[in-house]
Amino acid sequence: MEGAEAFPSARSRLASTTVLGLGLKDVTRETSGEGKPDRARSGGEYVHPVGSQTPLSHPKNDSSFDRLFHPGEGIPAMADIGIGIIGQGVGHSRARMATQTEGMKLIAISDLHEDRRQRAEQEFGVPAYEDYRRLLDDKRINVIGIFTPAGYRREIALQAFDAGKHVIVTKPMEVNIRRCDDMIRAAEDKRLRLLVDFDSRYRPHNRAIKKAIGDGLFGRILMAEVRLKWYRDQAYYDWDGGWRGTWRLDGGGSLANQTVHYIDRIQWFMGEPASIFGYVGVFSHDIEAEDQGAAVMRWKNGALGTIVGATTTVPDFEFTRVEIHGNRGGVVSMSMSGGYMPDPKKGEYIESWVMTDENLKTIGTGPIEVVPGPKNVMEDFVSMMTKGTKPMVDGREGRKSIEILNGIYESAQTGKEVKFPLRKPFIPKAGHKE
Repeated sequence: MEGAEAFPSARSRLASTTVLGLGLKDVTRETSGEGKPDRARSGGEYVHPVGSQTPLSHPKNDSSFDRLFHPGEGIPAMADIGIGIIGQGVGHSRARMATQTEGMKLIAISDLHEDRRQRAEQEFGVPAYEDYRRLLDDKRINVIGIFTPAGYRREIALQAFDAGKHVIVTKPMEVNIRRCDDMIRAAEDKRLRLLVDFDSRYRPHNRAIKKAIGDGLFGRILMAEVRLKWYRDQAYYDWDGGWRGTWRLDGGGSLANQTVHYIDRIQWFMGEPASIFGYVGVFSHDIEAEDQGAAVMRWKNGALGTIVGATTTVPDFEFTRVEIHGNRGGVVSMSMSGGYMPDPKKGEYIESWVMTDENLKTIGTGPIEVVPGPKNVMEDFVSMMTKGTKPMVDGREGRKSIEILNGIYESAQTGKEVKFPLRKPFIPKAGHKE
C-alpha cells in the first residue's frame, strides 16, 4: 500500500463473515451494500455501537471506592474468591495467574475455540464452556474476568453485574468513553467492583517512577514521551475472524491495542492532559483503523508530550520507550525485542535515571525503593476484597486512557486540536455510525 489513508473504509473481506469473539457466541457482522460493517448481532439482540446517551457524572474525587465499597461484601468469611475467565487468549495466562494467587480459586472458563477449552481443562482441571453465560449462572463465581475483543466487554460486563458478579476486564476497557461510562455506572449502581488489568502498573520500577514524580525528585516536569514501535504481520490482523484493527471490536489499531499500555502509564504519571493533536494512518496493512499514529499533547501543568504507536516496524527493530524529563532530572524506561542491539536486554528496564540538586549536580542515578504491593490484578483484587485496599486501576481510572485515545482519533478525523475533558465519545466516519 502506498502512502497512508487516514480513515479507510472497512475491509471488504469482513463482509458477510463471522467474527469470532473469545468466549462469546458467534457474532455475525451484517454489512451495507458498500461492504462496510453496519452492526453486530448476538442472539438476535442489536447492540448499539456507542451505548447510553447519558454522560457519566464525574465528581472531583474520581474514585467511588470509599463511598461505595465494603471489603468482603457478598463473599462468605474465610472463603476463597471464585473467578470465572471468559476468553482464553491472554485470558489463559490470567487463568493461570488466578490459580497461583492465594485467596482466589479458578472455578471455570469459557471460549469459543475447542482447542483452547481443552487446553484449559487439561492445565487447570476446571470446566470449560463454549457459552460464557454458564459462568454468569454459577453461584460459586464471585468475579468474572473478561478477556474478549474490546467491543464485546461492555455487553458482558453489564450481564455480569446483573448477575451480581464483580468484573475484571483486560485493556483497553472498551472502545469509547460512553461505553466505559455504562460499565462504571452499572458497577456503582449495584455496589460491585470493576477493575481494569494494566499489568505494567504493578511493576516496581514503574511504581518508583510514579512516586518520584509525585515527590518532586525530578523537579518540575517539562516533557513526557511514549514511543512504541512494534511489528505485526497481516496474518495477525486476519486471524480469528479479522477483529483486530477494526473500530467496532478493537476500538482502533496500533494505538488502541498495543500502545494503550503506555498511554495509560503516561497519564498515570502526568494526569489528565489539557489538549491533544493527532495523526493516524494505514501504512503497511489492510486494516480498517491505524497501524501508525502520532500525537502531540499539552499537560495541565504546561508540560509537553508525544505519543507514537506503530505496528509497522520491521521485526528486528522493535522497542518501546517512556521518557519523563523535569528541570531537576528525569528517567527513561525501555523494553527491547528483536535483534538490532548486539545484546538486547529482555523485558523492561530503566535505561537512565538522574536526579540533581539546585545546581544541577547529580545526586542520584537509580530508582528509589517503593513499598511492596500486589504483583498483578488478581492479587490486587484479593487485597481489595479482603483488606479494603484501593485497587490500582478501577473503572474510572481505566477510562482515562480511552479518553486520550478518543481524543487522538477525534483530532485526526477533524484536523483540529481536541481539549479535555471530552464531552462526547469518538465516532469514526468509516464503519459504524452513531
